Amino acid sequence: MVIKPTTNASGQSYYHLVESYRDNGSVRHRTLLSLGKAGEDRMDDLIAAIVRHKERFTVLELAKTISIDETFILGPLRVLERLFEKSGINAVLSEVAAQHPRLGFDLKKIAFTMITSRLITPGSKRKVSEHWQQRLDPEMIEQEIGLHQLYRALDVLADHKEEIEKHLYWHDRNLLNAQVDVVLYDLTTLRFESVREDIGLLRRFGYSKERRSDCTQVVLGLLVAPDGTPLGFAVYPGNTFEGKTVADIVQKMRGKFKVRPIFHWTDRRIIGHLTLGFLAYLCEALMTKGLREKNLMLESPAVEEETIQPRPLTVVEAMRELQEVKAIPVKVKSSTIWVRTDISGNANKLFSAIGLKAPPKVLQLERNQKCSGTRSESAHNQP
Repeated sequence: MVIKPTTNASGQSYYHLVESYRDNGSVRHRTLLSLGKAGEDRMDDLIAAIVRHKERFTVLELAKTISIDETFILGPLRVLERLFEKSGINAVLSEVAAQHPRLGFDLKKIAFTMITSRLITPGSKRKVSEHWQQRLDPEMIEQEIGLHQLYRALDVLADHKEEIEKHLYWHDRNLLNAQVDVVLYDLTTLRFESVREDIGLLRRFGYSKERRSDCTQVVLGLLVAPDGTPLGFAVYPGNTFEGKTVADIVQKMRGKFKVRPIFHWTDRRIIGHLTLGFLAYLCEALMTKGLREKNLMLESPAVEEETIQPRPLTVVEAMRELQEVKAIPVKVKSSTIWVRTDISGNANKLFSAIGLKAPPKVLQLERNQKCSGTRSESAHNQP
């Protein structure tokens, strides 16, 4: 098929779209379409029109073969992956897991999944098992997590609470910067929707910070550095007098966190849950520190319209937009192309605050794999 110029009797040239074919062994031509008068400028217009037509045709044909069945939350996972490494959480969880060779699951990935879910929307471990693990990017979390594995992970965290705190305290410290001259102590109460006191030693009636005395509770003491970084915590029975906790936690400090709702009954699971909350709070504190150090401000139409005053960007606001950064498996015929959605201003600022480059728009091209399959490390490590 070619574009062929022809000239009429008056000398005017025209373009025709001509097709070659065979007729009884002879090559003949037939005109498929008249393209108008000939001329150099005209030819450019014709080529552009044909290209546009071809693109529209290609898109229409391609659309028939495209399937988008699922989307997965990506943004918060990439941020937390960076913070797990930066804070030392990965290192200490690896050490803890090494002490349990028969554990049977990936402690780091399960803790990562629970903390991610907690920072997105706090809920029960059953909610993580039944809901959140299906919504998070399947490359970055442990697949098919059983509820019993989540509870077992809490037990391990509880058993190694002191070790975890000590490791995180000394992470990136040396003899020159080890001294902490000032610490802040915050004491709060965490209530349970229960009146039972017959399970364990921690759940006891007491007067809560919410001015309630009709529910059992625990008392939580938290030590933080002046920059907001959590240093350690202690849990006391709900009927403990506040003044008695100070000397105890100071003594523990010399030796070396949003946690509601709590859906656990035994002391061990409560401590494991609070250890998980402590790790989540550490990640949030590091995000806040990064935002403050770079003096990053909230991007909002309300600020531009002067409906509200300019204000610093908070982790809550950045994480809200970060949840909209999704990994999407797009099925095209026999291939699956993993792409991400756009990263808006506030979410992008959080990436910048922790020194993380945005992931590429095309995350990976796979063939003959299910949407829940794991993408390769080569794509995951792209700058």
